[in-house]
Amino acid sequence: MALDYEIKSVRLAPSDDDSHLHIELIGYASPHVEGEEIMIDIQRALQKMAFAEKFHVMVNGESAEVKQGKCQTCGLEPYLVTTADTPEFNQIEELPQK
Repeated sequence: MALDYEIKSVRLAPSDDDSHLHIELIGYASPHVEGEEIMIDIQRALQKMAFAEKFHVMVNGESAEVKQGKCQTCGLEPYLVTTADTPEFNQIEELPQK
């Protein structure tokens, strides 16, 4: 059975031209470390996903899968997006900031 972690927080950083924010780190809940989220960067998340580990966010009580994509504003790749995103709205970017 593949591990499926809920992303609970995000750390955002300014884009190179300071016009918008990019995901720098995501924080996920792990059964190995209770009470504290583990913060990892996009590359580490993608490595974990390559080994069949999954990430999701909760949107209106529903689980939305996290996948590799690109920044909707500038096209930066690799980036993290969800199945619940819209062209104007990245669900991960709206999580509580750490």
